[in-house]
Amino acid sequence: MKLSVYWFILGLVAAALGGLESLKQPAIAESEAPRYNCLTREVFTPAKRAWCDRWYTQQAQPESTDVVSSPNETIATLEHTLWSLTHYRTPAGNTVPAQTFVTPASIQFREGRVGGNATCNRFFGDYTLDGETLSIQSGGATLMACPEELMAQEQGFFAALEQVRGTAIANGELRLLDGEGAVLLTFAQSIPPALTGTLWHLTAYNNGQDAVTSLIAGTHITATFDANGGLTGFAGCNTYMAAYEVTDTALNISTSASTRKFCNQPEGVMTQESAYLQALTTATQFEIENNTLILKSEEGATVARFTTSPESRSFSG
Repeated sequence: MKLSVYWFILGLVAAALGGLESLKQPAIAESEAPRYNCLTREVFTPAKRAWCDRWYTQQAQPESTDVVSSPNETIATLEHTLWSLTHYRTPAGNTVPAQTFVTPASIQFREGRVGGNATCNRFFGDYTLDGETLSIQSGGATLMACPEELMAQEQGFFAALEQVRGTAIANGELRLLDGEGAVLLTFAQSIPPALTGTLWHLTAYNNGQDAVTSLIAGTHITATFDANGGLTGFAGCNTYMAAYEVTDTALNISTSASTRKFCNQPEGVMTQESAYLQALTTATQFEIENNTLILKSEEGATVARFTTSPESRSFSG
């Protein structure tokens, strides 16, 4: 029997039985230069025999085809993901970065319904999705005014939605396309802040007269929900505290207790404080979109609106 064949067979037997000490040695790296020609008839020294035993064993093992994914890897989908606008195409055909007014412009698709923030105003409507083919039907929007350049962005946003015919998602980015495949709107996947542990700044509240109004100029109201069912904050003149219960998006806030300080400036601050604290007790649900927290009544009416950005509070209405 040829010597090389003998050692080849011996190597296969060793691989099957796992009994040779040479198998305990580390595998030969792919980048390691060959030390010996294991297929020649020359005399095998002990060193060559040990090295070739490892080589025979390694050649007999199948290559691994396992694919390892990152444990933190998430795949964004069109539906049930909050998308924040990063770029949009103007009527002139130029693609420009999006500006922010209070909260970033955004869009969310869920079970045939679409909604979000067009820049200044919230909007809603319907959509039809078939593979990557998408069409959006406008339903309506609020009518709040904002600076001229932001109104121009909003008008461009609405005009683009009417032209959407397709969608593409890659690397956490959503692109809404026209019928020719050109990009109309570009969004990034948004991860909103948590209800608890965030300092929320009030931007608007229900004044108890069926109207959602902004704060009196020069006033500031906050809310913080802790992880133990406690709500604390500053109501404009006094600090307050209350208990709350939350299940998924259902929320119940108890009647609050507060300090007893009286403030006569700015005018109306005490009335505002009382209305705000009363409004909190009517909240039965909440939603968080971008950096905005909205408390709602059982009928779905806005009770209070907060943001994580204190500088934004004077712009809401």
